[in-house]
Amino acid sequence: FLKGWFSSTASQVSRAAVTLQNQATPPPELLEAVSHHELLLARSFMKVTGRELVPGLGKAELAGKGAIARAHAAIWGAKVCILSHGTELPWPVMNYANAAALHVFEISSWSELLAMESRRTAPPSWHENRNELLEQVKRFGYVDKYSGTRVSSNGRFFKIERAVVWEVHCPRTGERHGQGAIFEPPTDDQPMPEAPE
Repeated sequence: FLKGWFSSTASQVSRAAVTLQNQATPPPELLEAVSHHELLLARSFMKVTGRELVPGLGKAELAGKGAIARAHAAIWGAKVCILSHGTELPWPVMNYANAAALHVFEISSWSELLAMESRRTAPPSWHENRNELLEQVKRFGYVDKYSGTRVSSNGRFFKIERAVVWEVHCPRTGERHGQGAIFEPPTDDQPMPEAPE
């Protein structure tokens, strides 16, 4: 859904980019699409893991009238970092980050997020490890308890631990929309990382 929506509104997004320089929240014209994507993240997470993405977003809360608003309220302000990328080739592009993830990755505007290749969230020495992770996620639907080094947009290194990375599919049609990740915010910065063993 978002891939087509973002494509059809690319000119609208680029016109709005100047006003988004210091805006980390989704701009009003994207809020509906972002809220739908949050519901997709929660439903796909539930489908592949059998668990709630965040507490209080069970099957009942993800169905029926008000599900979009409930998902947005729970996910956007969650203390955990939740983010996702699309299916672009050769390098998927970020298409969502909640407030906690925007803060951790030091992304200052929504336009910056939507222009960012997701591989840029990992230091170059970790790209191979990250690519292996994403292939495992494609094969098995999700990977639990992943740990790795990541880098913010300002070059700050940090470690994520016990992350869950999952395939984002439309539960109704099965259409693949990319991959999502959830992890607790890191507690401290890391030195320049070595390549993983």
